Amino acid sequence: MKRLFVCVNSVSADLRLYELDMTDDANWTVSEVGQQPILGVEGNSAAMSATCFGDHLYLAWRGSNPAILTYRMDPAKRSFDLIGNLPIKESCCYLSTSQDGRFLLAAGDDKALSIRISRTGVAEELISRTHLGSMAHCLIVHQDRAFGTACRDDLLRAFSFDREKGTLTETGSLAFPKESGPRHIAIAPEGDRLFVVTQEGGSVAVISTSDVSRLSHNVKLTRDDTEPLAGDIAISEDGQFLFVTERTTQSIFSLRAGNQSQAPSLISRTVSPEHARVACLSEDNSFLIALGFRDQTGRVYAVESDGSLSQKVDFSTGDRPSWVLEL
Repeated sequence: MKRLFVCVNSVSADLRLYELDMTDDANWTVSEVGQQPILGVEGNSAAMSATCFGDHLYLAWRGSNPAILTYRMDPAKRSFDLIGNLPIKESCCYLSTSQDGRFLLAAGDDKALSIRISRTGVAEELISRTHLGSMAHCLIVHQDRAFGTACRDDLLRAFSFDREKGTLTETGSLAFPKESGPRHIAIAPEGDRLFVVTQEGGSVAVISTSDVSRLSHNVKLTRDDTEPLAGDIAISEDGQFLFVTERTTQSIFSLRAGNQSQAPSLISRTVSPEHARVACLSEDNSFLIALGFRDQTGRVYAVESDGSLSQKVDFSTGDRPSWVLEL
């Protein structure tokens, strides 16, 4: 079994395409099969975010002249064709798409953005610009509701999302403990719970989507004598398992997600590449990829049946790998 994935590198300003070969269960391999510069941009970029829908890739350029870039993947050439460049004001550190692929959601500076995607797949028009809070760090949608975090304001905001117009309207908020830094969000498949990783809190907070005004649970991952710097969170398709990167301890934590009345529980801790900001869980939950932001190394793990991770293979990335996506 073989899979393709792409890494977005901020300082080398390029896209690198890889093939993961899992045919031999005892000896997984990763081969770089394509590399191309990010064209039509200027200067160096801060850590970039990306998302994909079908054969389209959307990238937030955060250097001079911030923009949302649209690429179409060419499977035959194993390359990406730049087909759109939408200038924006914000330096966006998070991108996601609506479930029907009609809108792109972005978090940047202190704003939550909604961007219309054309029938040909190009991010073409900014529809909605809504206040989110200082260091807006995540914005994701589930059906007709959206949720975003403001890392420096220690705040989560809930929005109604108009699936026809793409507009966002705030419906509620939750103040996190001071200097905990709510960062990325994973939504349970049923849409009933949010799992929020706190950057400086080093925890996973659970919030019911029916009442975003309070925390249902808050599970600490790091010891009290550690100054945590948590990164990313992913949830398995069946909602059973959570995976969280933590940069201070160079760890990936596997957790059983629990349910409405039961808090997430730790399954295992695995060593990550250096300063792993982001991770990508495959659609079939068979593997997870984490990127070492500082050591230019990616690492692929097998996801075991109990939710634990087994290290399989490392690979070299470009300079400052910022995002990784399965294709």
